[in-house]
Amino acid sequence: MSGKSWAWRATYHEVLMLLARAAEHLDGMVLDTTRGIVFPRAVMIGPSNPDPRPVPAYMSAAPREENCVGAFDPPDLHYMHVITRGGFTTRQRLEAVAAYANWLEYKGRTERAEEVLTWGVDAAKMGLDRNVKAEEVMDDKTFVLKPEAVGSVTENLLTATTNLAIHRARNNDLASALPILLSVLRARRSAPVSPFPQPEPTESSPTPSSILAKIFQPSRFPPPPPSGDLPLIRSSEKPTCEESELMLYIGEILFATSPTASDAGLNWTRQAVAIAEANLQDLKSKPSSFTPETAAKCTQCLHTGLENWETMLRQLSSSTASTKDREGGRDAGWFEWRGWFGADGGGKGRVLEDTRRGVLEEELRRVEGVRERLMRDGIAEVIGRNAGSRGWGCEECLALRAGWLGRCWEGLRAACGMLCVLYGRWCDRGHMGG
Repeated sequence: MSGKSWAWRATYHEVLMLLARAAEHLDGMVLDTTRGIVFPRAVMIGPSNPDPRPVPAYMSAAPREENCVGAFDPPDLHYMHVITRGGFTTRQRLEAVAAYANWLEYKGRTERAEEVLTWGVDAAKMGLDRNVKAEEVMDDKTFVLKPEAVGSVTENLLTATTNLAIHRARNNDLASALPILLSVLRARRSAPVSPFPQPEPTESSPTPSSILAKIFQPSRFPPPPPSGDLPLIRSSEKPTCEESELMLYIGEILFATSPTASDAGLNWTRQAVAIAEANLQDLKSKPSSFTPETAAKCTQCLHTGLENWETMLRQLSSSTASTKDREGGRDAGWFEWRGWFGADGGGKGRVLEDTRRGVLEEELRRVEGVRERLMRDGIAEVIGRNAGSRGWGCEECLALRAGWLGRCWEGLRAACGMLCVLYGRWCDRGHMGG
């Protein structure tokens, strides 16, 4: 495979990944070899399924076990083909590792998923520079990236360790997942910034000759993406969507760890939402750097952050209200007493609780405001895209629609007036019995 062209290898990788995805969807299905029809295994009649489910009315008769075979190869076969066979890039292997681990988690094979994700970390280590030792970059036992290895960390290594930490967090191993995520975030923030600004792509307006040339000229296969085996370099000092995603995971872990860390988790989530919102606005203001994949990732990150933020606020608000109902408000501390022998009676403590509840409600309103703004932006984007497909500008589209609605309203008023006139004449003629 190494001697094949990039177009051949990329297409082969895509085919294998699609085969694995098809195998996931056909898991639990059997093929009746006598009729060539695929059935769910639950309706098969045989010793291995003593209580078969009834076949729906739109399907053929239930198959017998002696006539059935598996409908497709297991997903493991295709994923392992990409992971273990040579000729694939490290990025392609990590993509297969992540998809295979998700499938194993879905099937409840968490230990096997942990092993596969560890393979991904090992594959990313093999992509490091020859002059860099893996033990100088990462702790082999905890998978925590070392602070002194900032200039040697690669994008693939960060991706592999992040996937492993997320897997451990999903399986309640928060004690080991949190240090890994913090080290990955530190490595991303500490990466050197490129001294060369990214070139702005120049797009000339299409001409009839260029349009004809594109029609009759065969399209070129896209060039290979970055390998991910080079040391990480930031394009700018601004926080990225990857950092926002990591901060969301860290905030969720801190909030779920203990009640004392709930405020820290809320702060991490709040900052992550601010970063994701700023990146999304920056993408919209720069059409040259706007891509559907990047916009979808930022939008998904922002929606997830808003959901986490709202959930945390509601939990804190409900816990504050339940504590006040159960205990009647907390007593003031030693330094909160005022007057002789505590004449205030703990009133300041209750004021602090009311203030905290007001702050939480204000943040909830802020979350709703951001969500409404996202909905408005999404609707405006859809209207603009539909208008652009018809050859109209967005303002022209809105103006035409407003004019159409105005004409409809005027027509409706005229029709109502005509009906009123006819009804009055009908009444004047005595049809209403006086």
